[in-house]
Amino acid sequence: MKVYWLDQMDSSVVSGTVVCLGMFDGVHLGHQALILEGERVAREKNLALCVHTYDILPINFIHQADKAKELTTLEEKLQLFEQLGVEITAIDRFNDQLLRMSGRAFFQQVVADKLNARHVVAGFNHRFGYKSDSGREELEALCREHDMGLSIIPPVVTASGDLVSSTAIRQAILEDDLPSAAKMLGRPVEQAMIEQVKGTN
Repeated sequence: MKVYWLDQMDSSVVSGTVVCLGMFDGVHLGHQALILEGERVAREKNLALCVHTYDILPINFIHQADKAKELTTLEEKLQLFEQLGVEITAIDRFNDQLLRMSGRAFFQQVVADKLNARHVVAGFNHRFGYKSDSGREELEALCREHDMGLSIIPPVVTASGDLVSSTAIRQAILEDDLPSAAKMLGRPVEQAMIEQVKGTN
C-alpha cells in the first residue's frame, strides 16, 4: 500500500482512483462497508482503491481543550487499511488552512486534482468543508459536475439494531461493554484500544 501526505504533493501522482472519504476512526463495520464498495467499483472500472483520511480527529483540532479519545492511531488505521486491500492512503494534516477550506475547494483541490478521483464513496452522513458546509446533496452535485461516479453507503447496524459509529464504540468501551464494541468493530477489542479510549496508556 502506498501512503501519501497530501501537503507534500504538488500534483496528482495517481492515474485514476476510487476515493473513500471519512475519518475512519476505528475502521469499524461502517467504514469497512465503504471500503468494500470502493473495492467493488475499483475492480469493475480498473481503478486504484484509495482512502482519504486525516492525521488527527478534526474535532480535536477545533476543540483542543476537550479532545476526544481516538479508537485507532494513524499507524493502526494504516495497518487495517492494508489488510482490507486498500492500495493508496492519502493523509491530510488537519490544520487551520484545511479547517477554513470550503467543501467545493476541498473537492476540487484534493479529490479531483490530487487524487484524480473517478468515483467517490462516502457514508450517508458524511460532511466536509468549512463549518461542514457540504453534505450528500453538495457531494452529488460536485460529482455530477466532474463526471464522477458516487456511492453513498447507508447506515450500518448490528444484528441487534444498533447504529455502528465511532462514538457508539467509544461509549461502549467506556461502559465496559466490550461485546457490543466488538460487534460494531467486526473484530475483538484490543487492549491498546481500551487504553486509548480510557486514557490509561
